[in-house]
Amino acid sequence: MATLTIQPATSPLDALLAHFTSSSKSVQRAFTKYIIEAHAEEVEARRQQMMMKESLTQAFKELKEGKARPVEELFNEL
Repeated sequence: MATLTIQPATSPLDALLAHFTSSSKSVQRAFTKYIIEAHAEEVEARRQQMMMKESLTQAFKELKEGKARPVEELFNEL
C-alpha cells in the first residue's frame, strides 16, 4: 500500500514570494515598479486627507479659543 504524504498548505503570499524570487531581476524590477505606481495615487490621497484633517483641527481649535474670548478683545487685534 502506498503512503500518502500531506504537505502543509502554502499561503498565496508565500507562493507569490517564491515566484517573485525565482523570477529574473528585470521581471522583479518591473513588478516592483508596477506595485509602487499602483499605490502612489492612494498614498497621495491619504497624505492630502491627513493635511486636511490637520488644517480642520487647527481651525476648530482657533474657533473654540475665539469663542472663549470677549468680542472686544477680538476687535482690538484687528
